[in-house]
Amino acid sequence: MDNRRLASSLAFLVAAFAIAVGVTHFLMPREQLHLATGASNAFYASLAANSGPFRVHYWSFVVAALANLGLVIAVRSLISEPRSLLYRLTETIAIVGLSVTAIDFALMQSKALSLVDRLPNLDASAQAAVIALGLPHLDPTGLFGFALPGAWLVVFSLEARRTRSITAAVAFLGLLAGLLYASVFLGSVAHLTLVIDLAAGLGGVVVFPVWAVCIGLVLHRSAAPRNH
Repeated sequence: MDNRRLASSLAFLVAAFAIAVGVTHFLMPREQLHLATGASNAFYASLAANSGPFRVHYWSFVVAALANLGLVIAVRSLISEPRSLLYRLTETIAIVGLSVTAIDFALMQSKALSLVDRLPNLDASAQAAVIALGLPHLDPTGLFGFALPGAWLVVFSLEARRTRSITAAVAFLGLLAGLLYASVFLGSVAHLTLVIDLAAGLGGVVVFPVWAVCIGLVLHRSAAPRNH
């Protein structure tokens, strides 16, 4: 398969799973949205009652992060050489950040579901200790998983527009998606669930998937054979 055709397929995959992440964010009970508030008794009780959307949400995050990692590598072909130091730096930290995100969400889901089964068998003091410790979290503020990929997306959009690889409209979508992506970091640090809701709804369900589809189409057209 042509590299750019594979890249366009990754872009469409990213769009699909980004929508899945955004939709399941709103399907989960509020008690399960622990990134801004932390895991509590209510979190585990809610998870024990219904873990379906939680499972889909977290696995969608893992797949989206891995596909997005591949897309970050693939779209560098849209940036003309020599690529700026800023672009190469943000690309590198985005790759690191998305790798951390994939591992982090798989780890959090596994541990949370394991604790749900074990928590009722513990005495009150042990339950309090487990809840106080919280879930293992490699990226508690979202710096690696959201702020760094968001920074890359902003820089990519500016660089790709400068080299006329994408239209102004696609560049604008990329800038907006990057800022919304990075705003999850702000919501986590400031414990503002509303900011995370905005990023999940506007960014995850609308702006970022539309951008990913547009980039997928750009890559698909560039891979098409040209008639001479």
